[in-house]
Amino acid sequence: MEGAVQEYVSSQCKIKPNSTSIRQLARAWDVPYATFRRRILGMVKGCGHESGRNTVLPDTAKKELANVISD
Repeated sequence: MEGAVQEYVSSQCKIKPNSTSIRQLARAWDVPYATFRRRILGMVKGCGHESGRNTVLPDTAKKELANVISD
């Protein structure tokens, strides 16, 4: 995804009438259009993984479960 963002930014810096669209770049890099658009417009910072929901189990329960499984 980072390469696609860099390609978009570099294509926008050059003034040419046939610049590549967001949709075309998303297809070329096999990235969902909506995800790529959010990155380009700055709704999401960076090109890494977005944080999701918090985990269901608290850390203490995870440790206890890991101890039970390993025993």
